[in-house]
Amino acid sequence: MKVSNEDKVLIGVGVVGVLGLGYLYWKKKQNENQVEETPNYLPEETPKTELDRNKLLGKGSKGKEVKELQSLLNVKDDGDFGKITLNALQKAKGVSEISLNRFQTINTIATPAAAPVAKTATKTATNTAAKPVAKPVALPKVGAKLMISVPTATLYNSKKIANGSYTNTGEAVWGKFSYGESAGTFKTATANGSYLVQKDGNYYFINGKHVKPY
Repeated sequence: MKVSNEDKVLIGVGVVGVLGLGYLYWKKKQNENQVEETPNYLPEETPKTELDRNKLLGKGSKGKEVKELQSLLNVKDDGDFGKITLNALQKAKGVSEISLNRFQTINTIATPAAAPVAKTATKTATNTAAKPVAKPVALPKVGAKLMISVPTATLYNSKKIANGSYTNTGEAVWGKFSYGESAGTFKTATANGSYLVQKDGNYYFINGKHVKPY
């Protein structure tokens, strides 16, 4: 059967149309597959590291807790507990080891001010009398029994260190001690005004202003 030119044109147009529809359908499927393959997720948040506020910090300690302590002490916060941090802590709290929680609650034991020494006046033409020299505060004798001399006082636990001396841990003994109660026997005094005492076979620290000999 002979096909006319008009029929050939119609057949060609039909083939082109079918191919065009097939291409559009294929393109649509490709786009849908790309959408399905695109991961649908949100970036995970980096977890925040929390401080261990009960961690005992001392010379040689390192980390974020040390940086926080150094910030509280107003020294360089490099996260390395060295001599500068130790000196600042002893000056601020009277202890060589401490946790961040204890730093906020421990009572600072103030160093009693030294009594001013009056200078002996030089004899002048007006015969001005010399002023007496102030006497330093006498410490109790070693072994002297001490009693609480204020309404309430606190004993702090001690820790024996390598050289045989004791350091204040900053941890308060449970309960308060009232006026007139025994504070133990006097052993020695520290530069910041606290006393090392022996009570019931153990060693403790107490503010020297809060006790007196019997």
